[in-house]
Amino acid sequence: MHLKKGSLELKFDEEKLDGVLRHLYAANKSLKVGILEGAQTTSEGPSIAEIAYWNEYGTKSSKKKVHIPARPFFRNAISDNTDTWAESIKSQLKTMGITDKNVVEKVLKKTGQLMRSDIQQSISKGGFVPNHPYTIKMKGGRSTPLVDTGDMRNAVSYEVSNSRGE
Repeated sequence: MHLKKGSLELKFDEEKLDGVLRHLYAANKSLKVGILEGAQTTSEGPSIAEIAYWNEYGTKSSKKKVHIPARPFFRNAISDNTDTWAESIKSQLKTMGITDKNVVEKVLKKTGQLMRSDIQQSISKGGFVPNHPYTIKMKGGRSTPLVDTGDMRNAVSYEVSNSRGE
């Protein structure tokens, strides 16, 4: 997982790839999945990626006495689905074969769709620390953590690029 301010994304690490997955790496393609840089809210204020980061890891400010407990939707999705994603890639490569010159891009796009869906389900599934009564009031009585407008859930996306961007 690669984290930087304004971006929350997952990248494959060459050292963790084995066998048929090295074929993906050798193709010089990159798959980023998550709330990618540039995702914005519909109003002024912090980006959706910043809000997601604060919720993923939690935050605390002594000056404003603002505390957001960690609600690790992203890490939970990774933990719960990594094996499924790897098996999906292997299965797709076996099914499509490596003779198709666009196979790597097709596999990464399908995998990106699957990963996006799993991260969105992690947000919807919940099971997180409940919202503070003040937050519930601000959300008009809605008490589901991570879900208000749906902007963050809908901002989960993926991107396949022509290089690993390293």
